[in-house]
Amino acid sequence: MSRRHTGLLGLTRLICLGVGLLVWRSLSGGGPSGEPEVAPAPTEGASAPAVSSSIQPIIILGEEEAREDTNEEPSALAQGLQAVAAQGDHLSGFADPTYETCLDQVEDAPTRAAATAEAWRQDGGGTAALHCAAFAQARLANFGEAAQLFDIVASRLTLAEPALAATSFVAAGVNWGEQAKAEAAAGDEEAATQTFQAALTAMEQALQTDPNNPDNAVDFAILLAEFSFSEEAFALLDQALSMRRNHPAALWFKAQIHLDLGQPEEALQLLDRLQATDPTGPYGQSAAKEAEVLRRS
Repeated sequence: MSRRHTGLLGLTRLICLGVGLLVWRSLSGGGPSGEPEVAPAPTEGASAPAVSSSIQPIIILGEEEAREDTNEEPSALAQGLQAVAAQGDHLSGFADPTYETCLDQVEDAPTRAAATAEAWRQDGGGTAALHCAAFAQARLANFGEAAQLFDIVASRLTLAEPALAATSFVAAGVNWGEQAKAEAAAGDEEAATQTFQAALTAMEQALQTDPNNPDNAVDFAILLAEFSFSEEAFALLDQALSMRRNHPAALWFKAQIHLDLGQPEEALQLLDRLQATDPTGPYGQSAAKEAEVLRRS
């Protein structure tokens, strides 16, 4: 995709860094009002790293094959956290004040958050400590490490809290995707392809774990669009729209992909629909501005 639109897409990767904390807290009942947090609409400015179009997904691999083919052994931290996560009550730690303290440190002091998570892990913080560690590693741009940790959290929460598990699978997919970009930028196409497969696997698990949540389909579509798999992204966005007819993010990203493909008329129809159905929301307001620009051009 073009740098302009990959930038717009990249800005909404909500689970990867700070905004993902709001999403998690709202799903787990931790938002200020108890209502789900609204994701901010994308804004101009930042751009995602350029990604080679030669990266191809290996769709047929199963979960275990995909993990093995990444050729990346879990770090000592990941192995230790996995051992902790395999034991005990996986939900109790999320009510511990240490969890909120750790998350509060992620945005502005991620190194401190990582240290907090490690100390808490050693003191029995379990899955919640692992989860905060994952956010801290993502904020520190240690994407492969973060992805491993989010995968572990998701696997531990799948039965007890499938919706929360799905958000961690999405987070794993996002971070595997960022790692694949870094590998592609470094010229290691083989590693990037294998890591991208891990991203696909995580996103597929999110869909399987919480299949009735259209947000998961949108997140998967964003990942695919960033790697120039437009047709597959369209299919997932249509799936989200079949679950929620006027899903704001699905309409927005579908319009952005049409723009990237040089199809402004199709994009304009979607933007008009979005601002009509979500006039006061962040995506609707962005759609109004984007539509105005298109009509002037």
